Amino acid sequence: MKIIKPTIIRDKSLDEAHEHAKANNEPVFVPMSVFADDRGWSHMNLMQGVLGPEGQINISQVYPGTIKAWHRHKLQTDFWMCPVGHIKVGIFRDDFSAWQLVIGEKNPGIMIIPPTLWHGVATVDRSPR
Repeated sequence: MKIIKPTIIRDKSLDEAHEHAKANNEPVFVPMSVFADDRGWSHMNLMQGVLGPEGQINISQVYPGTIKAWHRHKLQTDFWMCPVGHIKVGIFRDDFSAWQLVIGEKNPGIMIIPPTLWHGVATVDRSPR
């Protein structure tokens, strides 16, 4: 099985990237811009146009050396990001297609994982993420 990087979408909205992921049944990575000044930094308007009234945002901390895998959702799309440190995201489809990407501080963005894809995460840093 060959593991490849997910499609990277830079020129579309998060909503359009989400639709692409669902239509092609594949993960998509959307890089984020960092807005920084003398007060600090931020990522802004991350879920604009995507979350409906039934949407939810979950925040997790993953301990060093931890692997959280494998699971999938029947209807839910996951939008994963890692604002501190780095995580390795693995994604697998039943036809043996597989994707992997390290995301985090040095590669900020949102990994869109549409329904039915198996997915998991592993920490790649020594401190909790």
